[in-house]
Amino acid sequence: MFYRLILVFLLFSVALPAMAQRPTTPEGDEVGSPAPGSDRKKRNSNGSIFLNDSVRNVYGPNTVLQISEEDIFYNRLVYKPIDTAINNIHRWGYLQRFNYLYQDLGNIGTALNPLYPIVRNFSGAVSGFNSYRLYHETEYPKYFDTK
Repeated sequence: MFYRLILVFLLFSVALPAMAQRPTTPEGDEVGSPAPGSDRKKRNSNGSIFLNDSVRNVYGPNTVLQISEEDIFYNRLVYKPIDTAINNIHRWGYLQRFNYLYQDLGNIGTALNPLYPIVRNFSGAVSGFNSYRLYHETEYPKYFDTK
């Protein structure tokens, strides 16, 4: 008798939180419930009375496309998918990519200075923007269509 009471209590404790998951309108009616006086339940296009609430991944590597500046200049609108291969992942940072021949402040996007100084062939003041030149692809920039 005691075990039956515990079983009934457990069933009610599981069923009540499940009832709290039903969406309702501000009037207190359940969403998707039939109109008052109607005996039919609404069905979706598959014929099921349950709502398909599964999460679909709409955007991904197939929806992100890239195009080069040369293609835009010559009016060739040929969008290519991005490369998702895991190649040289251990060289993800600029210091690793350039074999630790540069130094920075430790944050991504800070100025990169070479460990071995580059001798300039002119005298005078320099703007200092050349310390950011490794971050910009000026030879072959890519433009992305990310939807």
